[in-house]
Amino acid sequence: QTERVAEVVSDALLATRELVLMIDTLSDASRVAIGALDADPEPASLEHIVREGIAALGHDGRARLRLEVAGGARLIGVWDPRLLHRLVANLLGNALKYSPPEETVTVLLRVEADAAIMEVRDQGIGMTPDELDRVFERFARTERARQSGAGGLGLGLYACRGIVTAHGGSIEVESDGHDRGTTVVVTLPIRLDGLDAVDGD
Repeated sequence: QTERVAEVVSDALLATRELVLMIDTLSDASRVAIGALDADPEPASLEHIVREGIAALGHDGRARLRLEVAGGARLIGVWDPRLLHRLVANLLGNALKYSPPEETVTVLLRVEADAAIMEVRDQGIGMTPDELDRVFERFARTERARQSGAGGLGLGLYACRGIVTAHGGSIEVESDGHDRGTTVVVTLPIRLDGLDAVDGD
């Protein structure tokens, strides 16, 4: 009985988080559309944000995620943690949603030059070159995404690009075609100002 109650509570919390993310994504997309999505940067750890994003998933989602941090990279910069939490939540959600339940989603974190790199790799439905060309359009959803039965408004990647752009970064989506999986690569410049606040973390 206790386990059943815990399961119901966990499912309710997950559903609430998904609803909040949908509302936040709608808000972010609306601000992107009018050029009003601005970052409020502060010292933050990208690894910590990603770990929190994974922890917020349901048990099944967490079990399918693998996080790899290259060489103990120092993934600390001056970013807007609220926006990056939503970026991570959208990317992890998409990767899990469009992948078979038995497949693992891998998140790779590393530092190159003065930038933090995050890759989210799935083994899901994949995309054609034509679909990749439209992936960042507002309300864009591929035919296979619609046929999969997975819910969505087609605003997640549109909002994600706005979030990354607000940080002066870049986001790319790569795929070798249908059923070949998808990789999203996010590059965030590491600003040095303000990092004293997190030195020693």
